[in-house]
Amino acid sequence: MIFKTVKTMAMAFTLLAGVVASLTAEAVVASGTLANVPSPSLAAVDSWRFTCPAGTVQVRARIMDNTAIVNTPANVYVSFGKDATSSAFTFDSESTTTSSPWVTRTATATTYALVVSKSAINADDYTAEVECLNSSSVALPTRLLPQINE
Repeated sequence: MIFKTVKTMAMAFTLLAGVVASLTAEAVVASGTLANVPSPSLAAVDSWRFTCPAGTVQVRARIMDNTAIVNTPANVYVSFGKDATSSAFTFDSESTTTSSPWVTRTATATTYALVVSKSAINADDYTAEVECLNSSSVALPTRLLPQINE
């Protein structure tokens, strides 16, 4: 009887931990490659769309220039904004092993565009992160949807 009670309590705890973990939001991450097809150029750009839910008071983003594809002269840039207007940007290079600093703007519950670009020819890879934050600086659930992939 005691074993059955302990087993039931363990299952209840596991279920509760799973529910809490599923409600915890984190930064939304998108990775990609800025390729130059059919020939090398600066024109490569990736664009993502995300919608911040009700309760959003800030949006922030950052970028990391990954090292799987080495393009030392290039910086990768991320910018975001709404209504087709970029309101914030930051950048990173392969000379660091960390992401760029977060760039944060006051925001509301609406749809935003996130654009990733580069500063030199040849392909480059990146990881971009975005967060919609509430007034307690807690990340709210969102997701990045690809719009342009060049």
